[in-house]
Amino acid sequence: MFHTSRLRYFLIYLIVIILLVLSFIIFKEDSFKMYSIITSLILIIIAEILTRAIDIKIETDYITNEIGVLSKKTIRIHYFDISDVTIDQSFIQRIFGIGDIHINSSGGSGQKEIVIRKIQDINLVHDIITKKMHKHKRIDSGPIRNRTGTSTT
Repeated sequence: MFHTSRLRYFLIYLIVIILLVLSFIIFKEDSFKMYSIITSLILIIIAEILTRAIDIKIETDYITNEIGVLSKKTIRIHYFDISDVTIDQSFIQRIFGIGDIHINSSGGSGQKEIVIRKIQDINLVHDIITKKMHKHKRIDSGPIRNRTGTSTT
């Protein structure tokens, strides 16, 4: 199972750090310090919940994307139906090993798409999905044959 990166919520963590520093440098009253510490803890909890709200499960026959905390939306695509897996990364995202992955499906009556933003270990996720996709296409379509018609399995 993979989750989105904590860097996706970098701004929240930055606000927490600034709030904590300000609470000990600027605020002289203990009540302001207590409010800033409580606010910081609440922001950290929110960021952690949001990080865990998006799961990608790479299972034996399909890939599942679950989105949500209290209510969940689940998208499941069989590897045989995956038509394309692409990665979008900015320069900074490449440095941190995160990025966006787009998984497109061509199977069935409706075209499904999974887009996961700011996922950790993006290259590992891409490699695993691509290998499983090619494995399932080879298994489901039978043995691979060369030009002469003989099986190359």
